[in-house]
Amino acid sequence: NENLGFMIFPEITPGIPRAEEAPTDTIHIPAGAKNVEDAKAFLAFVASAEAQTKWNTAVGQLPTNKNSSVPADDPFLVAGFEALSGAYALAQFFDRDAPAEMAKVGMEGFQEFMVKPDNVDAILDRLEKARARIYK
Repeated sequence: NENLGFMIFPEITPGIPRAEEAPTDTIHIPAGAKNVEDAKAFLAFVASAEAQTKWNTAVGQLPTNKNSSVPADDPFLVAGFEALSGAYALAQFFDRDAPAEMAKVGMEGFQEFMVKPDNVDAILDRLEKARARIYK
């Protein structure tokens, strides 16, 4: 469908590097792991361009390593990979991955900041109070 695709976030302030929001799957070493060195070696392997290319081709997702490749016959993966690989930085989807109450406070803070950037200290104070309450 020609109406679906990826769009690069528009430049607002010239000269500021472009960042994008993107979903990422993560793998962690649990606290108290018995073999931390082998776990680190495994994480390095999983994050390698070769492993990311193979895994994400198999599951039809975007790799997190910008030196990976995606199947040339999938226009959505090609467009998404180009958009994300050219970004200076990536952020996870805050409103999707935060608890609903934190996402609400956060989105309200973002909206207020866009209209009244001078309120940044009060906004950050509200966010911190909400964080302390929500993430006990």
